[in-house]
Amino acid sequence: QGDAYPRELILYKSENLLDKGSGQGDLSEKAIIKYPGAIGENQTGSSTGGLEISNTSYLVAGNSVIQDEKNLERETRNIFVASVSQDLKQTEMNWLTSYQEGDGTVTTPHMVKLSDEKFMVLWSRGDAVYYTLVDGEGKKISEIYHHTGHLSDCRPVLENGNIYWYTVNGVSMNFYTI
Repeated sequence: QGDAYPRELILYKSENLLDKGSGQGDLSEKAIIKYPGAIGENQTGSSTGGLEISNTSYLVAGNSVIQDEKNLERETRNIFVASVSQDLKQTEMNWLTSYQEGDGTVTTPHMVKLSDEKFMVLWSRGDAVYYTLVDGEGKKISEIYHHTGHLSDCRPVLENGNIYWYTVNGVSMNFYTI
């Protein structure tokens, strides 16, 4: 995710990394979101928090304001999962939320791989954690559920059929599970 060269969210793919000896291999790329604004403007109105691989796609979870000429004035972000074909030829944006501008915002999402074709996307909004399931193409396949709590920089993990994470507020540590 770059604010200058380029001002885009890009998925890079490197093939034959070990074969080349140079450490770079064959590098290819696919733009996911282009950010309007001046080169070097640090604000993009977007953040990225999850990258997983399904049988057919690379899945990128993030949040973003509406990316138009007013993107730097906007505050409300929505959750997306971008599905990029493994040959990097096609990208599909799957918007999981549709909050209206001024209706609060969301945190950077996490994504947990449950199987090769099922993933859970989690994000916070206010004092609640929201989560839903998406398929191997990043399409929502369940309702959006929520419960009181928070996410943190701690990446949620899958263990014995449950998803776990923790938060620390400087005084205490809280553990969560779904």
